[in-house]
Amino acid sequence: MTKIRGRLGSVMQHQNHILIVDDDPVTCLTAEFFLDYMDGFQATSVQNGIEALELIDNQASHFDYILCDLKMPEMDGIEFLRNLKQRNFSGKIVIISGEHDSVISLAKDLAHAHNLSIIGTLQKPLKEKNLKTLIYDNLDTQDNDPLKNEKRQSAQTKEALKAAIEQGHIKAFYQPQVNPKLGKVVGVEALARWDDPEKGLIPPIDFIPLAEAEGMIVDLTDAIFLNVIRDMQSWQQTGFTPTTSINLSADGLSNIHLPDKFAEIIDKAGLDRGKFVFEITESKLLENKAVPMEVLARMHLKGFELSIDDFGTAYSNIEYLQKFPFNELKIDRIFVCKAASNDKAQATVEACAELARKLGLRVIAEGVETLDDLKIILGSNIDIFQGFLASRPLPSEKLLSWVHNYHTHEWKKIAC
Repeated sequence: MTKIRGRLGSVMQHQNHILIVDDDPVTCLTAEFFLDYMDGFQATSVQNGIEALELIDNQASHFDYILCDLKMPEMDGIEFLRNLKQRNFSGKIVIISGEHDSVISLAKDLAHAHNLSIIGTLQKPLKEKNLKTLIYDNLDTQDNDPLKNEKRQSAQTKEALKAAIEQGHIKAFYQPQVNPKLGKVVGVEALARWDDPEKGLIPPIDFIPLAEAEGMIVDLTDAIFLNVIRDMQSWQQTGFTPTTSINLSADGLSNIHLPDKFAEIIDKAGLDRGKFVFEITESKLLENKAVPMEVLARMHLKGFELSIDDFGTAYSNIEYLQKFPFNELKIDRIFVCKAASNDKAQATVEACAELARKLGLRVIAEGVETLDDLKIILGSNIDIFQGFLASRPLPSEKLLSWVHNYHTHEWKKIAC
């Protein structure tokens, strides 16, 4: 998940207040998490339309945006929209729902009939890039605003990305996965970075969606995989042999020959297949389709490990744990970063950890950024974490230096 803090602050003339109306705590936490990392936004969550109207009727409360579910207790979203019309609500509205497309479309048409400013709809589970794009495209800014100029300047082209992949400008950076009780780095996650000779490092939010949209995500994954092979060979010579996680897309798992391809390359490199963890990040991948199911089964049989990423943010993940041979569960940072201040987020972290233990899975907490986050993780008996508290993603050579100086890290004092 890519953070976008700091990109809007210079263009905001006032704080944008957003009201999230949804009885699903996961959706509220997800939306709050995304918005927390956009400077100039302040989010408030309520569980139903009645609570939302009470806030709107409070003269001290003004909301620029409302994110509204349709199926809620006490007052559903359709009734809530009618009440907004009666109050002449002038802010912008986004419908978020898991209902059938026809119902969402009807609600959108109804909002227009009420002369409400409906700017779009979002399907559940929420995706950061979709929410970000919707907000960006509907900011009250002038045509000469630096935000729009920045968006144009930061946009990458298919041709440029293709050239970057072919010329070796796509690099693997590694975020350590730490077992603080053992005082040991047990793994790393490989993350894509575009190292442009002229522009420098280009963040993944500026090219991963492009790769997905233009059918280049498999080529991008292959580039990262070959980076990992070279780096792991180098680390092995120093005695550093962590497990290394690589993200796989749905397109990647549509290749029936993928297990054989990876196995052949790893074997020729003289590396241990068991040191490779392939993270499955897209819920659409795990549909009942024969090819992805066969690929996952054969990946397991060939000795690779499988991880389910962003656990808790989609609807069918528990079913996935029963259906597929996962070795690892990663608790999404949405819950981890809020667990110290939000009882529901903490309960979610604890429940995910307990479920993983009962299923015999290794569990990793993502997004640990503060000592309070770490204390929650340790209190939930989660032994492995990754996040900025330990380290940001690092290039291979800096990772080795970080590992060498691991014993000097101050946060270790509360873990050991």
